[in-house]
Amino acid sequence: MDMNPIYELRSRLRAAAIAGTGLLSEDFRLKRAAEAMKPLEASSPVFAKIGQLMNALLSPDCPNPSGALLDTITLVDAVICTLGSVDLAEDVQPVEMVQNAKSIVVNAPHSELKNLLDALTTSGSGHYNFVYNAHQTNPELFQDYRIKYALIQALGATYSELADLVETWLKKEDESILVLLMRDFDPKGKKEMVRRVHVIESIAGAQANDFYLKMLETAQKEIRQALIRALHNEPENIELLLDMTKSEKGKNKQMAIRSLADIEDQRSYEFFHNMAEKKPQEVLGYIQMVSTDWASKLLTEMFYKALAEIEKPSEIENPSANEETRRVFINILASFIGKGGEDICACYRKLVGTKEGNIWERYQEMLRCKEIKEMMRMFQVDILSPEQYRRKGPNRCFGNEIGMILQNSLVVRSDKSLQALALELYETRTGIAKTNVNFLAAALTAKLVNGEPCAAWLKEQVSEKANNDNEYKKAAMDALSFIHWDSDKDSYMLRGYYHYLLNYEEDGLVERPIEIADSEELIAWLMTGEDRKMDSILSELVQTKDKEQCSRVGEYLYRRALVTTEDHYGYWMFLKKCGWTTCKGLGVRFVKCRQRNLSQWELYRMDELPGDDTAIREELQTIVELMKSGEIKLKNINLNWFENWVDKR
Repeated sequence: MDMNPIYELRSRLRAAAIAGTGLLSEDFRLKRAAEAMKPLEASSPVFAKIGQLMNALLSPDCPNPSGALLDTITLVDAVICTLGSVDLAEDVQPVEMVQNAKSIVVNAPHSELKNLLDALTTSGSGHYNFVYNAHQTNPELFQDYRIKYALIQALGATYSELADLVETWLKKEDESILVLLMRDFDPKGKKEMVRRVHVIESIAGAQANDFYLKMLETAQKEIRQALIRALHNEPENIELLLDMTKSEKGKNKQMAIRSLADIEDQRSYEFFHNMAEKKPQEVLGYIQMVSTDWASKLLTEMFYKALAEIEKPSEIENPSANEETRRVFINILASFIGKGGEDICACYRKLVGTKEGNIWERYQEMLRCKEIKEMMRMFQVDILSPEQYRRKGPNRCFGNEIGMILQNSLVVRSDKSLQALALELYETRTGIAKTNVNFLAAALTAKLVNGEPCAAWLKEQVSEKANNDNEYKKAAMDALSFIHWDSDKDSYMLRGYYHYLLNYEEDGLVERPIEIADSEELIAWLMTGEDRKMDSILSELVQTKDKEQCSRVGEYLYRRALVTTEDHYGYWMFLKKCGWTTCKGLGVRFVKCRQRNLSQWELYRMDELPGDDTAIREELQTIVELMKSGEIKLKNINLNWFENWVDKR
């Protein structure tokens, strides 16, 4: 139905109101607009009513033209309002919105959205905490398209911590956010545009390759570096990257080489093979965070070459003669993470099965290299003193590092040959693997990534060696600490890191879903431990959507929290993760354990107790009563102050 006549009629009525009712009889435009309304009068009673009013208004015998004109204008305006349309003089421009978004507009008070929008788009103190807390307490607000657009703007926040936080959140969005990220992109802009590239790459990967190439035409400085780095997502960019290693300078060239290292191609191998002849350390810096097959091949070659140098008679007689060779060798070991295949497995066997006449017997001499100390810190291995080394031998030093490297490698890369190797080295009793606890974490990780039931097996391994300084339990916990339950993805996730020695901005984080075939049995076993580390891992494995499981685990952790003498805050967080809402006795236990040294700041943290405000207040009131009775004596806290604080909080 054509609604233009009613809009024209409104325009003519308003003109008549300005000209005055004395000219109504001469207003041919108004009469023509009234005639155009005739077809609409038969379609609806309200249009028929407008027709009646117009007839009365234009009649020479109208007793009150001013009143009739006002009535007609009022009714026409009301009808147009119900039609939900807006009359604009200029062309209407379409609003670019997030397509296919889960939610466009969130039903929330204007005050909440307004404050959040201001915190995201303006500078000022306290904005970081406000935005972070809003995301924690009201995550649904961030589905509103207005907030999404403000998040894009916040990538350029003057407070870099806020910008980095927003970047992390945006990387978890779907492709619907890309249109906002790409719109108004400035390849010559500031840090905000660098973060945009990071988010686009994280969400779109190779799908945004045309965007990367287009922006590279005029991109400068850090933005150019970020775009060059993004090129590794599309293997067809290899020729362009090879050209960039010759044409680009400085950091741009480094980014081109790093991107080249991520591409599985023979030409990548040839490039780095040639570089390794003169610059082995530099090559290792580029391939330490790479899992390509050619990188495994090249690393194998470098391993045997460096090992041959170390085993030369001259090196054995004077181990300090060539520290550079030792530095390269240690970096090669650190670079094993993420590398797989039978050739790499052969390198592990060479390391594990070799005990006499080479590097293991010269462990102390190798400690002169600062890179070795760095690797020890990296894998959290204590550097043994000469007395400890003589007592424990090479099995307990380098064997531990090799086991941890293998376990880390299994976390960041699913490789069948590495899985088989981990189980093989755990079961063997020869060479450096004689103390097989070094490889328990790797063996357990192999079972986990392969989807095998492992609870019964793990229980057997730990209980069998229970009297061995709990080393087997510690190794098992080391492996399980890489796993957590992700409620958003409704899956267990395996999270690990590539370790590297160069100070790159990338953190080397790798996270991927895994299936735990017997998660219930594993959780049940962890609940038998009565152990702080096991409790921490237990809290990470709880499936937060499983209310029955949360209740069961929460009850166990609540009981543990009531008897713990340390890390009370940690247990409170564990309980919150399980959805536990009872805090009775927890605050009292905390205060009794800390009463000699308790500070006001620690009391303020009582707000972190599980439960609502009423439950926390009741627990605080109990503490007040115990202070009055003398059962609790706080050395540094005044009773009157504490009671007033509880009343006012």
